Amino acid sequence: MKKKFLSLFFVLLSLFAITFGEAPLVSTIDLDETTTPRQIGLAMTSNPQTNININWTTLNTSLTNPKVLVWEKGTDESTAKTFCANVEKREVINSTIPGVKEKNFYSATIYNLKPGTEYNYRVGVEEAMSEVKSFKTAQVSNEEFTFLYFADPQMSGAHAKGWHAIQDIAKEMYPNAEFIYIAGDLTNTANDEGQWESFFNQPGNAQYNTKFDGNLIQELPVAATMGNHDGANAGIGGITSHFTWDSEVEGVPLTYAFSYGPARFIILNTQYNVLDSQQQFAQTEFLKKEVAEAKALGQWTIVGWHKPIYTGANHLDDSDVVASRKYWSSVLARLGVDVVLSGHDHVMSRGFVKEDGTKEDVTIKVYDRIYAAPQPDHAPLHYVATTGSTLKFYAPITSNEWIDENDPISPDFGFLDLNSSLPAGHPLNPLGPCTNDDLDGVDPNYIRYPTFVAVTISPNQIKLEAYFTGFDSNTNTILKDTFLYDSLTVQRDGVSKGIEYTTPQLKRLAVSLTTNKFTKIDQSAKINVRGKDYLENELNLSSFNVSYKTDSEEFINVSNDGVVTVKKMPQENKTVKVWVEASNKEKTVRSDKLTITLEPASK
Repeated sequence: MKKKFLSLFFVLLSLFAITFGEAPLVSTIDLDETTTPRQIGLAMTSNPQTNININWTTLNTSLTNPKVLVWEKGTDESTAKTFCANVEKREVINSTIPGVKEKNFYSATIYNLKPGTEYNYRVGVEEAMSEVKSFKTAQVSNEEFTFLYFADPQMSGAHAKGWHAIQDIAKEMYPNAEFIYIAGDLTNTANDEGQWESFFNQPGNAQYNTKFDGNLIQELPVAATMGNHDGANAGIGGITSHFTWDSEVEGVPLTYAFSYGPARFIILNTQYNVLDSQQQFAQTEFLKKEVAEAKALGQWTIVGWHKPIYTGANHLDDSDVVASRKYWSSVLARLGVDVVLSGHDHVMSRGFVKEDGTKEDVTIKVYDRIYAAPQPDHAPLHYVATTGSTLKFYAPITSNEWIDENDPISPDFGFLDLNSSLPAGHPLNPLGPCTNDDLDGVDPNYIRYPTFVAVTISPNQIKLEAYFTGFDSNTNTILKDTFLYDSLTVQRDGVSKGIEYTTPQLKRLAVSLTTNKFTKIDQSAKINVRGKDYLENELNLSSFNVSYKTDSEEFINVSNDGVVTVKKMPQENKTVKVWVEASNKEKTVRSDKLTITLEPASK
């Protein structure tokens, strides 16, 4: 009844605004609604046993002294502890609530909580507190638990309706789930507040859903990674304004790790300055540290990021994905990472992939749609979970011509066990359905399937159950009841320790020049070169034959120790290249080419 009243209220409000034009906020929106805390979100911290972050917004931007009241469930609110909150007034873009041009954004860290304990809480200001809500802190023990994994809700128009419905379904099926993981792209446009309003199903927004609550996102702690649709302005005004997550790698937002039961979750950012070598190195060092600590404790290691390096759809040949695959495939395999949970490609796919891009063929069929596998060494499970709404479902890539010799990938999806973008009946999609939305309007039976994955983890087993629900967002209707599309159980006898380095293995050469601009004959500069192994450790090159190369011996000379000297100046400005090669009996590694500019002095 309350939802129907609010819906009617805001319909009338919208008609008023259309008829009479935009009016001041307090004139067009009920005062109680402007002060009511909305878009309440719980964010995972690096210590979920004792801490949690809480965010919310209000339409009223004059409220002061915000706070959070927290008390143990089963005790009286009079025992509540008070935590002060931060507040920031921000202009917002594209709110679909009439008259809204700015909001207050609030954030608070709740700390010194008891592990494995249920708490009640309220947020707001003295004169306008929220209704009572609850959360539960993580256990310290290694007991089995379940979390819900969504990829790319990517709010956009009516497609938000599928997001609301799939949350309600997941909540009903897994009432004891302990947190949510979202693999990026929470909205379609990073700072579009109207999309954030539909993400939280905020009353009064254009997509407000009275049929499906879509409030699970406000009841469980959320861990998320940054997607390409989240990354504008480092997420400010969008993902990092609506949630507060840690950033443990300097200069890289949304990089954090946390232990939960028998697992260690390591959230990396493949979107923010993705090809920056310094940031790659910093994230690699962070990953190495977290994996080492987790393995010492016997924990599963689960990496969360947005863009998959192994997937079943057509982002596979994107230049940044190829570069990321060339870098991260070996790192993940050699560290012995167990599982990589991704989004971005709007496809359901999985496979155990070795560092050379081939499949570790260990999966066996138990029954239709039910599979099991022993945990392989040095072949992480790369898993992509379609999408949490109905916005789009990508087609498979149909050619292998883009694959170069240095790309660690097998042709024709040879690295996968499952790929929902392929036609039903294909060996990688034996029972279907096919999720490729190129079929929409072509196949009269085509349906879009928002997806969630329930992941249950115990000390010796991970079970991933992917559920599809046929949904029409335009009519807000379930077309096909929720069904199990795929179940995979991974079992282990011990902890993969990662590859022990007995012989250094050179992966790349990092090169630089003391100067790259030359203006006269005999001017010189030194090429500095450093060897890097597969985990970005410094590698001694004494066992390699190091040689220095150029594409322009007419103009420059490069000595055996890497000194570049100009021997002839051109008549006009000219660029030349230099690079380094290191070789032994097993391999030759070439560096990137450095550009030198020859600029003759003006006459």
